[in-house]
Amino acid sequence: MLAGYLRARAEVNPDALAILAQGRAPLSYAGLLDQVTRTVDSLNRAGYGRGDRIALALPPGPETTVALLAALAGCVCVPLNPASGAVELTSLLLRSRADVLLTSTDSGHAAQAAAEHAIPVAVLEPAASEAAGRFRLRIEGRARRAYTGFSTEHELSALFPTSGTTALPKLIPLTQGDICCHGERAMRYLGLTLSDRCLDFLAPFHHDAVAVSILSTVFAGASGVYPRAPSAPHFLSWAREFRPTWCAAPPPFFRLLSLQIHRSAPDLGLHTLFTCGAPLDEDDVAALERTFRAALRNSYGATECGGISINPPPPAVRKRGSAGVSVGLEIRIVDELGEPLPAGQHGEVAVRGPGVFRGYEMDPDENVDTFFGEWYRTGDEGYLDGDGYLFLTGRLKEVINRGGEKIAPLEIDQVLCSHPDVQDAATFPIPHPLFGEDIAAAVVLKGPRRGVDEIRRFASERLSAFKVPNKLLIVSEIPRGPTGKVQRIHLAARLADALARAELIHSRPESLAAPTSDHGAAVHDDGGEAS
Repeated sequence: MLAGYLRARAEVNPDALAILAQGRAPLSYAGLLDQVTRTVDSLNRAGYGRGDRIALALPPGPETTVALLAALAGCVCVPLNPASGAVELTSLLLRSRADVLLTSTDSGHAAQAAAEHAIPVAVLEPAASEAAGRFRLRIEGRARRAYTGFSTEHELSALFPTSGTTALPKLIPLTQGDICCHGERAMRYLGLTLSDRCLDFLAPFHHDAVAVSILSTVFAGASGVYPRAPSAPHFLSWAREFRPTWCAAPPPFFRLLSLQIHRSAPDLGLHTLFTCGAPLDEDDVAALERTFRAALRNSYGATECGGISINPPPPAVRKRGSAGVSVGLEIRIVDELGEPLPAGQHGEVAVRGPGVFRGYEMDPDENVDTFFGEWYRTGDEGYLDGDGYLFLTGRLKEVINRGGEKIAPLEIDQVLCSHPDVQDAATFPIPHPLFGEDIAAAVVLKGPRRGVDEIRRFASERLSAFKVPNKLLIVSEIPRGPTGKVQRIHLAARLADALARAELIHSRPESLAAPTSDHGAAVHDDGGEAS
C-alpha cells in the first residue's frame, strides 16, 4: 500500500522533488523512500514494528511529515498535539496504549508524560546539513522482536484520538487500506498531478493534514512544502519562493487572508485553496477567489471516513449554503430509525463506502449508536436537494467546532468541576467572527463569588489552550431542560446578558485565543505579519 506508492514513485522518477523547505536542499522521492525505510528499520531494530503503536508529538515541519509517513508505513501511527497539557497528553498516551513516543528535544510535556508511565521515548533529531525531511532517531529499545517490514492493506495503520460527546477521547482505528483510500480520494477530488506543489498550513496531528496535504501529494507524485512554524512565515513570501499550485489551511487562516489582503495579490500560480473542518462564509470565499484567482474548495468530512463532500470548482454550479457534492462515498439522509428520507427532508447525514472505519476502539457502547447497519452516522443534521447537493443544518452531537478544532464540552465540564470551589459547570458554544464558534462555560461556585481567575488558571493547566473557555460566567444555577439535561445549544441565548457582562470582565487573555496549532497569524498583502 503506502510503501508500494513510495517505491513506485522512487523507481519511475527518483529525482522528482517530494519535500521542500527554506534553507534546505529538497528531498527527492528516492531520498524520501530511503528515509522512510531507514526509519522503519531503526524502529524494527529497537523492537517496534507492525502493530506497535508509535505516538507522535512533533511540531510542524518537513521531518514531521516524513516521520508520519514512516509511522503509517511500518507501525500504528498515533498523532498527538505536542502543545497539549501534561494531563491530556498522559491520558492520550495511556488510552491509546502507546508502545513508544516519538518526539523532539523541545517536546514540552510529552517526554515527561511518557517517562512517568515507563513509555519508551524516541527523539527525532533533524539532520540540518542534509536535505529537507532528513533526520536521525535516538530511541529506547525493548527486549522483544518486532514484526518487521511495511504494513499490509488490512493491518492497523493509524489511531486518531478525537474529541467527542464524552469526556474521554474516542479512538478511531484506520487500516492501511482505509488511510490510503482517504488519500487517494483527496488526490482525485483535488485533481492533483505530478506537476502540483502543496503549501501546507494544516496541523500535522490532524487527519486532514495526513490524508490531504501529505498522502494525496505523495500519491500524485507531487511535491509539498511543510513550514516549521505555519503562522510565522509570511504567506506571500512562502508562496513567492516555492510557487505552490495549491495551498491547504484551516478556515481561520483563510478568514484572516480575506480580511487583511485588501487588494489583488500578485499572480502566484495557485489553482486551488483548500480548507476543511468548518464552513467558510460565501463572501469570504468570493473575496479569496477574486484575490488569488484560484478556486477555494471547502471539504466536509470526518476522520472516521475521510472526505464526504466538497464544493465543486468553477464553472460547475455552486449552491449557496451547500457543503457540495459527494467525493465518492454514498450519502444518505436518515431518520431516527435509520430509514432513508427523500430529497429536501431534514435528518441525520449517514455515509457508506470504501475507507469507512468499522468502529471506535474499546468503545462498544458508542459503536452501538454509531452505525445503522453499514451506514456510519456522522452526527450532523442536514438534507440533500434534488441535484444531490448536501446542506448541513446543525449537529446532533454536542461538539464545539472552534476553527476546525472539535472540542468535547463534557471534557471541559469535568475539569472545571474538579476544582474545589466549583459545584457545577456547563460548557457551550458561542459565535466567533474568526473561528465560527468559541467556548464559554457557566460555573456554579460552592461558596461566595471568588476565584474566577484561579479557576481559569486551573483549567489552563489541565486543558490545551484552545479548550480553555473564552468566557467564564458565574451563575447561581445551570439552566436545564425539563428532563434535567443541559441543553448546550440554547445556553448562549439563555445567558445572553451574562455573556455581555463577561466580555468586559471575564474574557481570557489574547494568548489563549487562538487554536494550539496557531493558524491565526494575521497576514497582510505585502507578506507582513500583524501583531
